[in-house]
Amino acid sequence: QNFWRQVKETASWSHASESFDAVIMMIEIRSETQLEDLKAANEVLLTYFAPPSCNVGESLFDKVVAVLADRPVSAAQVDTSARPAIAGQHLVLAFPTILVFVYGREFGRLSRIISIGDLEDMLDRAVAIVDNIT
Repeated sequence: QNFWRQVKETASWSHASESFDAVIMMIEIRSETQLEDLKAANEVLLTYFAPPSCNVGESLFDKVVAVLADRPVSAAQVDTSARPAIAGQHLVLAFPTILVFVYGREFGRLSRIISIGDLEDMLDRAVAIVDNIT
């Protein structure tokens, strides 16, 4: 639960993994408007939904951060116990859930039992779409 406390205090969480040079920022979402603004402002946005009491969500979080380290993907996180309306608005009913948005539209969803390989494939496809358009 330490990383949740840190997120609440700073409004974002930084993780510098020893095996990666990148620093990943995950923005804590505090309102639906903030999430909508992030979706509009970012070509590819990964949104991580989990309550702080979710042990699976906590253990998966570092793996997701590592996957993001070498990809041009923005990231946000929703504490579903503090912001249940945001989760409900996006039909997030199981935790953890990852939603990937491309140009503001939902591109993919992974929930509960999340394969890191599936996440990597989804993000690579999302980035390829953006690369092909620009």
